[in-house]
Amino acid sequence: MHIAFFSDYYLPSLGGVQTSIHNQKSALKALGHTVSVVCPSYGATEDVLDPDVFPLRVPPLRTPDGRHHVYLPGVGSVGRLVRRMAGRGPVSVVHCHSEFGVAALGRRLARHADVPLVVTAHTDLAAQVAHLGWSAPVEVWAQRLLWRYLVRQVGLADAVIVPSAHFRRELLARGLGAPSVVIPNGHVAEAVNAVPRQRR
Repeated sequence: MHIAFFSDYYLPSLGGVQTSIHNQKSALKALGHTVSVVCPSYGATEDVLDPDVFPLRVPPLRTPDGRHHVYLPGVGSVGRLVRRMAGRGPVSVVHCHSEFGVAALGRRLARHADVPLVVTAHTDLAAQVAHLGWSAPVEVWAQRLLWRYLVRQVGLADAVIVPSAHFRRELLARGLGAPSVVIPNGHVAEAVNAVPRQRR
């Protein structure tokens, strides 16, 4: 199969989502599948030297801490992306690993190619608000808004993967209707140490 991963976060930025995608890509390739990763560009000298990775050449928004690059919905061209991946065969399934602009592009590709859409809900977005130091009323309002947004975005999938039973219960309690399953991220011995970089 040709599995297309879409994520608003990937190497060379570091975090749990990035590591999970890298590990899944390695495991799927070891089974003989083709995996393409569509992600933000971190700059011509920073992007991962990996023929499986397709950085979007559109200026992203940066998170306040500067660690991540994210896109608003509507970024990118499905037709251009299909042409860039043409030598890898038709996409069999789209697997989104985030909820923002790159994931929206993945949903558009799934509709265009008429293939299944899988989403992994890695992150409790509402929980991230607690670290921002906002006043209690603003924090409560933001958390409600983020839960609605997360459930709506994840609920567009044909199947949802959630890394913990607790997080799945939270999503179901807030109205997630798409079929969902708990699959822990697990652990592999390989660490993401040195990531070679060059211009694509």
